[in-house]
Amino acid sequence: MKIPPGKKRNRPTDLGREAGRNLARFCDEAEQRKMSLHPRCTTCAFRAGSIPNGCESTVMDALKCSMEDTPFMCHERKGQPCAGWVMMRSDKPFKVSWSWSYGSDAAHDDGKVTK
Repeated sequence: MKIPPGKKRNRPTDLGREAGRNLARFCDEAEQRKMSLHPRCTTCAFRAGSIPNGCESTVMDALKCSMEDTPFMCHERKGQPCAGWVMMRSDKPFKVSWSWSYGSDAAHDDGKVTK
């Protein structure tokens, strides 16, 4: 993903790791209830301990996508939805109050979020 002017590349933080552990835990629980066509990648934002799973903005974008049912695309299987997002997407989508990490349109020009 191209980083917009004035923004910094994502890096893991303590807060990001804490939020990521919970996101991964929720996904682990969802995985037991739902089948996914593909397993989560080893570097998936929805997998505990991965670098993206420790980055605050990636975790919040992944959670926002899951709650709003906005496609979150896999960064390893280009053009395919993230397996973690498939497991976590809401049955009853709703809008959340926080913005996308790179602004309202920068991260999802085509209606999909790619990380």
